[in-house]
Amino acid sequence: MRPHFRSTFALCAAAAMTFAGAALASPPRAFTVADDVGYSTFLPPENENLQATPRVVRSPDGKRYLVVTLKGDLSQDRRVASFWVFDAAAMAGPGGAGAAPEPVGRWASASNIAPVSHFRWSSDGEAIVFLGADDDGARRVYRLPVSGGEITPLTPKGQDVTAYDERAGQLVFLSHDAVPAEALLQTGGQGLADVVEARGESLLSLLFPTALDQLLDTWTDTLWQAGPDGQPHPLADPDGAPIHLKGSRLVLSADGRKLLVTPFAKVVPASWERYRPPGYATPAFKADKPGEPVVEGVFRPRRYAVLDLDTGRVRPVLDAPFDIDATFVDIGAAWGPGGRLALVGAYPRLAPATNGDDGGVLPCALAVVEASGEGFSCLQTAHARPPGGPGWGDRPQIVAMAFSADGRALTVRRATANAPHEVETSVYVERGGRWARTPDRARAGGLQVEIEEAMDRPPVLSVRTGEGDLRTVFDPNPQLAGVALGAVEPYAWTAPDGRRWEGALVKPAGFEPGRRYPLVVQSHGLDRSRFLIDGPSATGFAAQALAGRGFLVLQVSEPSQGAGTPQESEIASAGYRAGVRSLVEQGLADPKRVGISAWSHYGPHVMSALLDDPSGFAAAVFAEASYNSYPIYLNNIDYMGQARERMFRDVIGAKPFGAGLKLWLDRAEGFRTEGLCTPSLIEINSPVALAYGWSSYAALRAQDKPVDLLYIRNGAHMLVRPSERLAAQGMLVDWYDYWLNGHKDPDPAKAARYARWDAMAAPPRCGAPAPAKAP
Repeated sequence: MRPHFRSTFALCAAAAMTFAGAALASPPRAFTVADDVGYSTFLPPENENLQATPRVVRSPDGKRYLVVTLKGDLSQDRRVASFWVFDAAAMAGPGGAGAAPEPVGRWASASNIAPVSHFRWSSDGEAIVFLGADDDGARRVYRLPVSGGEITPLTPKGQDVTAYDERAGQLVFLSHDAVPAEALLQTGGQGLADVVEARGESLLSLLFPTALDQLLDTWTDTLWQAGPDGQPHPLADPDGAPIHLKGSRLVLSADGRKLLVTPFAKVVPASWERYRPPGYATPAFKADKPGEPVVEGVFRPRRYAVLDLDTGRVRPVLDAPFDIDATFVDIGAAWGPGGRLALVGAYPRLAPATNGDDGGVLPCALAVVEASGEGFSCLQTAHARPPGGPGWGDRPQIVAMAFSADGRALTVRRATANAPHEVETSVYVERGGRWARTPDRARAGGLQVEIEEAMDRPPVLSVRTGEGDLRTVFDPNPQLAGVALGAVEPYAWTAPDGRRWEGALVKPAGFEPGRRYPLVVQSHGLDRSRFLIDGPSATGFAAQALAGRGFLVLQVSEPSQGAGTPQESEIASAGYRAGVRSLVEQGLADPKRVGISAWSHYGPHVMSALLDDPSGFAAAVFAEASYNSYPIYLNNIDYMGQARERMFRDVIGAKPFGAGLKLWLDRAEGFRTEGLCTPSLIEINSPVALAYGWSSYAALRAQDKPVDLLYIRNGAHMLVRPSERLAAQGMLVDWYDYWLNGHKDPDPAKAARYARWDAMAAPPRCGAPAPAKAP
C-alpha cells in the first residue's frame, strides 16, 4: 500500500520561538487516552526503542540541526513522523518571539512498524536519509532534500529494508521480499513449506513463520549495493552466490569499499563456554551439540566480520563472539583510517586455560583492532554486573565514536538512557602501541542544542549558549496547554527485607492533601528521562489518563536482586505490596481501592502479589503478560533457540518433570491460581500472543474466576496504532474506574461490557467484599 507523506521544505530559521497561547477562557480539562495517543515524542535516530542516543542530529557542516517527532493521528489511524530542521546561526541569536515552525517533511504509516527509523544526514549534508515504512510495514530507504524537491526512494519497490548505511557515494542495505500485512499471520497454504522436518523449531515458529521473522527480526536478508549511478544490485560472494545475513549491523568504511557486518556464528565451539557475559541474567555461551540444528535467533552468538565490497569475501575480524548486550545498544562499531576499527563488546582471544581459570573471560566494553584481526587493544574491560547494580537506564552506553584523521586518537561519547543529554566525552590516545584514556566531563562551549525532558516534564527542544542561558525553541505539544496534567514526583519506600525500592508517583490534577485516592501500581520499571505519560509501554499502562480520572499511580522501578532466580517473583511481590502499604500509611491511598498492572516479563511478579495477598488488590490487568505455568514452559521449547527454556528452568529451579515437578507445583503461579480472588483483565494483542498466552486466560476461565479478555487481532506487544491504543488503554481506565470506584461510563456502546463486569461482581470472590462505591 502507498505510504502517506508530505514535504513542505521550509527551513525553520527562527532564532527563538515561544508558543504561549492566549489565556484560557475556561479551566484546563482532564487528560484522556486520546490526549495520550496524540502526544508527540522526539525520536532517537536509530529506532524508537533505543533511548540513550541524543535525539538532536547535527549536520556535517554544523550549520543545521535535525529532530524528528512522532505522534498518533486518530483521524487517519496512523502514526505520523515529522522532520524539523533548525538553523544554528538563527538559534544562537538573541531571544524573541517567532512563529511556530513547519516541518520540512512528514511520513505516516498504519503498520506496527515505526513510520521512520534510522534517520541521518546524508554524507553530503544536503538531505535527510531515512527508513520509511508503508501501511504494510515494508520499509525503503528515502532521501528528503532539506532545501526543496521531492522525497525519493533509494531502494527498490517490493523490498523490505531492515538495515542500511550510506557513505562516500555508496549505499548498502539488507532486504527481503516485502510481505503484505494480510500475509504476515499466514499459518498454511501456498507460499509456506508443506513438509517440514521440524526438530529444533518452536510451536510459534511453525504456526506463524512469517510473523515470527518480523517479531524477532530473523528475516533472511540479501545484501544489496547501490553506487553513484543509484542502481541497486545484490552483492555476490566469490562463488557468485548472493550474500545473505540475518539481523546484521552494517557499517561502511570511510572509502566505501569495506563493510563491517555482524553475522551469527556458524559454529559455537566448546572453548567459547569460557567466555562470561557481564550481565548477571544474560544466558551463558553453550557449545553446539553434534547433530542438533542451529537456531539463528536472539540468543545465538554473533561475531564481527569485514566484507570486501570489491570481491564479496567475508572475513571474521576475531575468532571470538561479542557480548549479546552489544546488540541492544545504539553504537556497535566505527571505522578509522587504514582499516582500523573500534568495537563495542568484543571478546579477546582466549589464552590457554589454566587451573586457576574459574571466573570466565569478560568482554571488552571498548576495543580497537585492525580489520585483519591484528593489534587487538582492550581500551576498557567490561565489569560483571551483579544483581542490585545499576539498571539498564543508569548504565553508561557508547552513543558516538570517531577516530582522528591519523587513527591515533579515538573520541568516545557516553550517556545513559535516564540522562541522554548528560554526555561524558573521553579521548583515547595511542602512544607507543598503548592506548590511554583522558576523560573530559566539561560541557562543550558554544551552542548546545538538546531535548529537555524528564519524568515530570514533557519534551521541548532547547538551546544553551556559551553563557549558559537555556531557552526553549520548539514545543511539539502546544495542545497540552489546555490540559491538566498529573504531577509526577519521585517516590521511595522500603520492603520488609530492608531493600530500598524507588519509583514515581503520579498525582491527580487538583490533588487534595488529606484525601485518600484510589491507587494503581504499574510494574516494569521507570524511565526517568522520559515524561511519564503512560508507562513503560502503551500496552497495559495509562498513567496520565488514570490521573485524569482521579487515580494515584505508582510507577515501580524494580530492583535487579533475584533476577533470573526462583526468588525474583517473591522479591517483586513483597516490594509491590510494601509500596502500597507505604502510601496507605501516609494517608494518600485507600487500601480498599488498589489495582496493579503487569506487562510482558512482569506477569509472574504481579500474579505472585495477587496470590500472596488475595484481598490486597481490587483489580488487576495482565497486558501481553503470562505467568509461569506448564503450558508456558512448553511454548518456550526451542523458542529463540534453547536459551529461553533455560531461563524458565532457572526461574523455577528445574524442569517440570519427575522430581522437578514438585518445585513447579510449589513455585509456579500457574499451579496456584485457585487462590486468585482479584478481578483480572487479560489483554492479548496478536494471534502469535494468543497462541502463546491463551492458557493463562483459560486456566482462570475454567475455574470461573472473575476474568475478562481483550483481544486485539492485529496489534503488537507494544501497541502503537491509534485506534488500538484508544480501545485498549480506554478499556483499562474503565476497568479500574469500575472495580476501584464503582463508576460506569454512560456511553451506550459500553453497556455489554458493564453487564459482563456486573455478572462477575455479583457473587463475592474468595470472601472479598462487593465492589467499592464512588466516594
